[in-house]
Amino acid sequence: MTGSPNNGSYQVEVQSLATSHTLASQTEFASTSSVVGEGTLTFNVGGAVTNIAIDATNNTLSGIQQAVNDAGIGVNATVVNVGTGYKLMFSSAQSGAGNTIDVSITGDTDGNDTDAAGLSRLATANMDETVAAQDATVVVNGLTITNSGNTIDGVIEGISLNLKSSDIGSTKQSKFKMTLRTCHKPFKILSICTMRWMKSSIIWGLRKRMKKMKPWGL
Repeated sequence: MTGSPNNGSYQVEVQSLATSHTLASQTEFASTSSVVGEGTLTFNVGGAVTNIAIDATNNTLSGIQQAVNDAGIGVNATVVNVGTGYKLMFSSAQSGAGNTIDVSITGDTDGNDTDAAGLSRLATANMDETVAAQDATVVVNGLTITNSGNTIDGVIEGISLNLKSSDIGSTKQSKFKMTLRTCHKPFKILSICTMRWMKSSIIWGLRKRMKKMKPWGL
């Protein structure tokens, strides 16, 4: 939490974090140079549709990874070694429920655009959803707010909420209370309060030490 808010008391409950949609191939490939297939990959990312041609120059696992990343369509392609083989993973570059990935195939050279063979192994229906697309949800003093990202500005005037964790799966939500009071002037809360505390502590410490000291020569 950063910024300079108005004075007040706020209860902020993080119910969920924003996540990026992620799909992983069900098929495990023997190596990064394994041939997947040829045809056209069609990505629908949050409503934006892009076609990527896959041919003999980029039909391997690593070739498709590079083709998708070079296209700049808001999808990060990654080849993952799962220990028993390699899988291709597609992740949305932007988090939030509105940034889902859907992959379809046309022109698969094996003659079938939907089966679990050839390029159609990378169609959404033949991939596992490893992370669902989800918005962040926070409750501020009883008001529920959703956001596509984990940095939320303007909910509390002058404050940015940087969400780090939540109580996902727990029926008991963690809450914290932030009470802001002014020691002297607005927006100098911490520095003035800290300085006054330090000054008081130093004076108290010196007085305590002086009481324990014996007069010189005794």
